Amino acid sequence: MRFRTYKRRNTSRESGFHVSGKTTGSECKIVKSLFFEDKNKYASFKFFREKIDLVNLFNINKSILALGFYIFPEKTITANIKLTYTYQSKEISKNSEISFDTNRWNKIGIHDFVEIKSDNEVQNICVELNFKSTEYVAFHIYGFDMDIVNQVHFIDNEDAYVEFNKKTMLSVPEIYYLNSEKKLDEYLISPSIKAFQQGKTIVLKSCNRCARFLPINIEDERSTLAFSNHCASRAPCTHKSFSTYNIVTNDSPSIPQINENNQVQTYYGHQLECKACKKFFVNAPLNPMRTSTQHREDSLRRRAIEVLVDTLLENEWIYHKYRKQKHKEFDKHIWESFGKKCFNCGKEISIKEMDLDHTMPLAYLWPLDIHATCLCSSCNSKKSDLFPSEFYDDNKLELLSQITNLPMELISIKSINVNALEKLVQNIDWFFDDFLMHKDYQKIREGKKASDQIYNSIQKVIFASAIEIDLIKEYYTKTKRYPKSITLKH
Repeated sequence: MRFRTYKRRNTSRESGFHVSGKTTGSECKIVKSLFFEDKNKYASFKFFREKIDLVNLFNINKSILALGFYIFPEKTITANIKLTYTYQSKEISKNSEISFDTNRWNKIGIHDFVEIKSDNEVQNICVELNFKSTEYVAFHIYGFDMDIVNQVHFIDNEDAYVEFNKKTMLSVPEIYYLNSEKKLDEYLISPSIKAFQQGKTIVLKSCNRCARFLPINIEDERSTLAFSNHCASRAPCTHKSFSTYNIVTNDSPSIPQINENNQVQTYYGHQLECKACKKFFVNAPLNPMRTSTQHREDSLRRRAIEVLVDTLLENEWIYHKYRKQKHKEFDKHIWESFGKKCFNCGKEISIKEMDLDHTMPLAYLWPLDIHATCLCSSCNSKKSDLFPSEFYDDNKLELLSQITNLPMELISIKSINVNALEKLVQNIDWFFDDFLMHKDYQKIREGKKASDQIYNSIQKVIFASAIEIDLIKEYYTKTKRYPKSITLKH
């Protein structure tokens, strides 16, 4: 059972948030997207709004300017998204370079926090989309909107700010609560809307909490969009409200998924609430009600890299090891070592409010060990996969070195754990043929295979550490074949 990933326990408490009463989560609309095609390798689009009123969110005097949409490229394309706006006579810009998966729907979102000062509006909001293709530009698009985030739950809610910043990009664009049914030409100034034709059919399912109609991927249900699947491992989904949707609008000819009762029938089913509402109104309220032990167990089991690092370094689980050697609880030791306070912000926290930070990031193959740091949930979310030297100032680093007994020369580096990497290369055949072949890592979740994500994340940090080691090449050199546990791109 060592390689078992996270398995959710039976729900034993209610979140305290209730449904909208406007939709049940079992309604849908069948609509058409818009299609653009240009035989050139480049295409540019421009959207503009003269001004938008700011909304103070999270009780921290900040507003969020965001844009989002869904896109289905028929050819390989990349896009540079440039968001510019004027606030207090100063032009501010934000750029993002995005690559898209071809022949599938992609979710796109970009946002910027605006610190509210004396003015209550931003002006000259402009979004430029510059597409580039190796062949020519051809894509379907749906649900483009650019606006200030104005979700009532975010106002005066500091806890929502913490949740918003946790794995944000997994929930865009639905996390912005924009109007995904807005017409594309409302803010489009070039090219003309006449450059678009009628595009692919897209199915919008209702959310039973926010009452929005948001896309599901009817052609490839496992590649989810705004809703997670309901019965991914137990398909077909036999729960009617989760798998069968009453059609309230149909702007397209009949699709194969319409059953004899004129309802859209899905195979895997979808959650009744969208991913954003699931994040804020279901998971966030329920998680604090669970014990710290449950959180630790779930976190360790679902984080394959933690298991991998411990296995490579032959580490015993730190909680068992510390209890056996010291006859004390590991988390209590760390909490007390840091004076029962968050090391970063200094706020006094209970042991249940503490997040155990790896100090040196797990993403770079550093294990959770006796050198862990006590942080509050908010600061741990902000630190994420940053190295100590990227997150703390020099004075904090010196103090952290004293408390954790990590030498300054180690705590100041920004590199992968070389010891773990050497062990990984030595055991490269085991990594691909045994570890990644485990059935839980071969499962496809959210349209992606877990083994691919594990491999990609490790290879990424190897290159980020300026180390020229290609894991696939290492495997091929040792076995004279390519691994079957991951999806290879040809």
